[in-house]
Amino acid sequence: MIPIFSILAAFIGIINFILFIKLYISYRRTNLASIGYFVMAFFLISLFWGFIALPGLIINDLKLIQIALDLSIFFGCLAGAYFFLILFKIFYPQISAKPLLPTVTSLGIAFLIFSILNLKPAFIHFQGNFVFWSENRSLLVNIISGSLYSVVEIMAASLFYFKGLRIREKEVRFRALLLGTAQVFIFLAIATRFIFGFLFSNIFISTLTSFFIGGIFPTLFMIIAAFFVKPEPALFYKKISEEKK
Repeated sequence: MIPIFSILAAFIGIINFILFIKLYISYRRTNLASIGYFVMAFFLISLFWGFIALPGLIINDLKLIQIALDLSIFFGCLAGAYFFLILFKIFYPQISAKPLLPTVTSLGIAFLIFSILNLKPAFIHFQGNFVFWSENRSLLVNIISGSLYSVVEIMAASLFYFKGLRIREKEVRFRALLLGTAQVFIFLAIATRFIFGFLFSNIFISTLTSFFIGGIFPTLFMIIAAFFVKPEPALFYKKISEEKK
C-alpha cells in the first residue's frame, strides 16, 4: 500500500525547508527582524509537514501517528503566530504583537498535554492502492481550531493584498500579492479539511483536495515569490511599512 499523503507531505516539507534555508541566508546577510520572522515561520511550516509525513514512512503505530498529527497542528499554529508577527512588523511596526507568541505557545502546549492525556489511536483509511491516516479528534475541536486558524489566514491575506496593491515597486507588489494568494489557498484548505470536512462523504477526497489547495498551490506561489521575484534583499521587508497608510 502506498502512503500517498505522507509522500506528498514529505515533498512539500522539503520544499518549505529549502525556502527556510534561502531566507536564513538572506537573514544572515541583512539581519532584518522581519526576515528573521519569515525564517522561523518557514522552519515551523517544514516541521508541520514533516510530522504529517511520518505515518507510513517512519512510524506505523496508530498512537504514535496520532501524536505526530497533534504535533503537526502545534507547529502549524506556531507558524501562524509568526506570520501574524510578520504582518505587524511589516505593516504596523509601531504596534508590538510579541505577546501573541507565548500565548499561542502556551495554548499549543496545553493542547498537546490534553491530547496525550486523552490519547486515542489515529484512524487508518484505505482507498484503492493507497493508505492514509487521519486524526482521532472530535468534530467540534476540528471546527474550532480550523476557524481560529482561518481568521489568521484571512487577516494575513487581506493585509498582503491591501498593502501590496498600494506599493509602487512592481517586484515588491508582485511578491506581496503572491504571498497573499498563498494565504487564501491555505484558508481554503483549512475550511475544506477541518471546518466543512464533515460534508464530504469520502475523507480521501477532502484530504486530497486540502493537500493540493493548502500544500502544493501555496508552495508554488511561495517558490515563485522567493526564487523568481527578486526585489532588493531588504526592499520587500522595509518598503511596505514606509508606504502611506
